[in-house]
Amino acid sequence: MPDARRAVSVTINQQQAQLLDRLIAEGLGSDHAEVLAHGFRSYRAEHSDRPSAREGQDQPVPAESAGLQAYRRVGSEAGILLEPGTGKAVEVRRGHVLRVEQVEGGQCADFNAFNLNDYREAFNSGRTRVQYGLFPTTGDVLWSAPPRERPMLTIIADSVGSNDVSFPRCTAVLFESAWGYEVHTNCQDTLAEALREYGLTPDDVHDSFNMWMNTTVDPRTGRLGIEANLAKAGDYIEMLAHFDILAAISVCGADLSRTSNFALHPLLVSIREATGEELQRWPTEETRRFKNQRTPADFRVRDIRSERTLSRDPTYVPRWPVYPVVTQEVVVELADSEYAMARQLAERESFGPAAGDVLRYLFFSWCVEHFMHSDALTSETRLLAVPDATRNARAAEQGVGPAEPG
Repeated sequence: MPDARRAVSVTINQQQAQLLDRLIAEGLGSDHAEVLAHGFRSYRAEHSDRPSAREGQDQPVPAESAGLQAYRRVGSEAGILLEPGTGKAVEVRRGHVLRVEQVEGGQCADFNAFNLNDYREAFNSGRTRVQYGLFPTTGDVLWSAPPRERPMLTIIADSVGSNDVSFPRCTAVLFESAWGYEVHTNCQDTLAEALREYGLTPDDVHDSFNMWMNTTVDPRTGRLGIEANLAKAGDYIEMLAHFDILAAISVCGADLSRTSNFALHPLLVSIREATGEELQRWPTEETRRFKNQRTPADFRVRDIRSERTLSRDPTYVPRWPVYPVVTQEVVVELADSEYAMARQLAERESFGPAAGDVLRYLFFSWCVEHFMHSDALTSETRLLAVPDATRNARAAEQGVGPAEPG
């Protein structure tokens, strides 16, 4: 007796729809629903014996709860909602706390930080990585780059504990070389656009503190990997500023990787005064204690630009490369057994709360394996090259013979 069918709604955005359109042109389906179903089933068949996404990973670090709710916010606003495709530069004064919070869950944020009164002093992922390891969390400090080399912000709360300082920010070149997009959301451009409000240029964007980016390292090869984003709605990170900081937050635009579970979601950013308990536990007194923590006064060439103090441009109007990020629903027919598997994964994994989230996650995981160009220097085409095995699998679904070699 044939399996009954179940309708599953899958949310995709306009960038992801472009990829599906290209797969339709390659003969992998007649519409978005067929392509999604084909990729979902192919991934299941190819990885039927793969362990679960969480197997072998450390459990998330619990949040420090003491005193975190007893605060008052600076200003009248409860926070700034950052929509997909956008970011924001905000001033965080010494002794104040920056909070970045998940609204819907599963969203990575790329973070840059600068000395508000000397923009050349900026966050350094390498110095932080050596001091605290690859996955900074509660109690760890974000350091500035040499020659200043000072603590900038302390992570005083982290409700998930899966952050990264290994991967660089995603860029437009990455999405063009890997997927063929001429325009795509990416953190380099988003951070550059946010920092433009304070007169900084794309050259000033630096490698990020990647909030909620769940990464791995192969102990044999040293290669980096990305696993499912573990953050849920309401999860947050709070950082205490050791001196006046200009912080920039990007809603990471990588919707074709596991970074944000193949979707883009909003984030909430707010600033508050630190509590007395927090200031006692993580004091913000002067941190330049060593002779070799140099300032521009120690340089032979001191002036890089005429104004070192950063101030916002009152005429600034943001121009995001891709905004708004528009979503659409695609209804995919699954067999009862497939639907039951998707629901089971939704309950025990971090792919999302609904069967459609699981389908989207597994489909784009399949796309990453089969269609992403991993070496920009050897790829001269921006067109998808569909492997014969993939064409043959599609032909088998349709009940026809294997594709002829091209």
